Amino acid sequence: CCIPGFYIPQKIEEALFVDGGLTENVPYQALKKMGAKTTIGVDLNGNTTYPTPTGILDVMINAMDIAIDARTRDQREQFDKVISLDLQQFARMSAQDVAAMIEFGEKKSAEIFRKPQDLRFLKLKKLWQVLTS
Repeated sequence: CCIPGFYIPQKIEEALFVDGGLTENVPYQALKKMGAKTTIGVDLNGNTTYPTPTGILDVMINAMDIAIDARTRDQREQFDKVISLDLQQFARMSAQDVAAMIEFGEKKSAEIFRKPQDLRFLKLKKLWQVLTS
């Protein structure tokens, strides 16, 4: 991925890849094209408060977050269920907190799908195990 304006888009073969956050931050269309009957969106920008900027970079980041959040709100309505995560406590531009973020996401998902009769959670958990093994 590349954050527009911060990282250079990556060219792979003849295609240019950029971060989709400005156009489809929660990729519903890809799920529908794959034939998904039930859709679960994961909103990684679940917090919609913005820190007081202390410089031009902070202003730019806040402006980008506000634009992405506005677009994401529209996209969230398409999903059957949405897991919204407030990741403010984690490092934003570093991979150091990846394991902690995954654990945080798993706990929040379990809270949403904690009802035993909700078989979709079991399917999601099995898919997660396949994807992470």
